[in-house]
Amino acid sequence: TGARRRARSTMTQVCYANPQEGGGDSQKSTFRVRLAACLRLNFHDDLRTLGIVAFTYLLYILCWCFRATPIHWSLKFCMWWTLAIFSWFCATIVHNCIHVPQFRDKWMNSAWQIVLALAYGYPVSVLVPGHNLSHHKYTQGPKDVIRTTKMRWQYNLLNVLFFIPTVVLAIKKQDAKYMDQQRQKGRPIFRQACKETAVFLVVNILLLAWDWRTYIVFVALPQAFAKVGIISINLPQHDGCPPPEEDRYNFARNFTGPILNFFTCNNGYHTIHHMHPGMHWSKLKEQHERVVKPHMHPSLDQPNLLWYIFVTYVLPGGRVMYDGSPYRMPPPIPDEPWFTEDTTETYSDGKTS
Repeated sequence: TGARRRARSTMTQVCYANPQEGGGDSQKSTFRVRLAACLRLNFHDDLRTLGIVAFTYLLYILCWCFRATPIHWSLKFCMWWTLAIFSWFCATIVHNCIHVPQFRDKWMNSAWQIVLALAYGYPVSVLVPGHNLSHHKYTQGPKDVIRTTKMRWQYNLLNVLFFIPTVVLAIKKQDAKYMDQQRQKGRPIFRQACKETAVFLVVNILLLAWDWRTYIVFVALPQAFAKVGIISINLPQHDGCPPPEEDRYNFARNFTGPILNFFTCNNGYHTIHHMHPGMHWSKLKEQHERVVKPHMHPSLDQPNLLWYIFVTYVLPGGRVMYDGSPYRMPPPIPDEPWFTEDTTETYSDGKTS
């Protein structure tokens, strides 16, 4: 509607009129604003997003070009992990983009999702039903297909290792039903998913035919790491936390390390993201400090994701409730369908405060 277009335009103007906090002198900020406007970005902070994705593509190209060059195994090991981690960074950027469109023009967002699909290894639109419409709307409930209470192993490392095998069938089953429903209705998300899937399959088949060994090592496996990582991160973020209906501020865990949040574009600030899924990532840290932190339990702010994973999933006895008390295993509950005939395509409320 006209009102929505005016609101979106106002939001963009405000974003452009206010340089990024801590972003250097006004001349540099003005340059970023102008560059973002030329690139048709809604938020000039997404220049960082473009840079991270471009660097990931550069890593893929370098690894492919030097595949026949004799390189010490230790350097190849470092190359592989760098590529895998940046593929995961791209997966977190995918998460941001399915909530808040990055560009002003629809065709640019459509093309960008294809770029992201090739960067992290899966069609982007397919993430919308299971994440936006199931996990966000029904967090930790029977309609959340990736709820952490499905995992019931005593040793917590087994919970993270078997998380994907446990939830993948439910994800695929309900996603397929949703997409079939969108196909019957002729909805844009189905057509977009088809475009992403077609390009993704063609490119991957060509690379596989060109050099299958390099494809497996430097494309398939790093992207598998990214896909597993973006789904499995749900465990650190929500395990041991109550549903948001029971506790408005203690239903998610936040990882506040500055390096992590620079490269994942503030994906560590998870509670405020759930509260306002349509809020642009550049505003999450400030809003977390203002809205969430004064009310949440202190243990839900974790400064180091890797250390948290080690303590929680490697060391025995790491599974606890959000407040550090012994973990209380809830009774098992079956999955419930999360979509109906009237299910919408996205779940981003557009709120910025």
